[in-house]
Amino acid sequence: MVAFSIARSNPESKSGHDKIADWILSADEYAEGEYRRLLAELDAAEAAAPGHPLVNTTDQWTTTTLRRALRQAVEADADYIAIPHGDTVLSYNPGDEHGMRSFYGDRGSEGIVPKNLRKILSRIDKDGTAPVKVATLETPSGERGYRPDNQGGFDRDQTGFTVFPLSDKVKAAVVDEGQAMFAIRDDRHGTQGLDMTQNAPPPEPPPPLHTEVAVLDRMSRMTELVMACR
Repeated sequence: MVAFSIARSNPESKSGHDKIADWILSADEYAEGEYRRLLAELDAAEAAAPGHPLVNTTDQWTTTTLRRALRQAVEADADYIAIPHGDTVLSYNPGDEHGMRSFYGDRGSEGIVPKNLRKILSRIDKDGTAPVKVATLETPSGERGYRPDNQGGFDRDQTGFTVFPLSDKVKAAVVDEGQAMFAIRDDRHGTQGLDMTQNAPPPEPPPPLHTEVAVLDRMSRMTELVMACR
């Protein structure tokens, strides 16, 4: 807490009016400092982007996108989903090399997108076939692993795809059951008579306005002292 200075020199040599003036000056300085701090906190709060349960992290929004892609693949009766390696993406969409390889993976590392798709599929079918890495895929113009007319900006030795087989169990679950995005944990057996709020913590009270109350309290005390010195 901030301590107020009653006098700027020897308090014994000050008159009552001088002491009052010092009190008022200290109050003004403190109030001005608190006002500026509150403005800074308000600016920071307004500049902060609000959180969202689907896009707070890269893994969250990637998983949300992959769920939709999985649904589209199943509806199209596809047997596989292929995720291009980072250097394959770089061959037709130049960008940050490290970022692309970290996001999509390469021949030696998994990458964010393949990791999240693997987790989605393993939750549906834990006994499903593991993904495989391949250098090329069959395209309308033949087997390709990258855009051939691109002469730079990527490593041809790291191009390729991570291929995920879609099992019958995955297809049936996606169509018949959907893909749950949220779940409430309950460690008890069965769901009969389940009260979903029983284990929920009580709501927290709203935070007190510490700063505003502290400023008003000190101003009130100073007013009382000023009145007492008259």
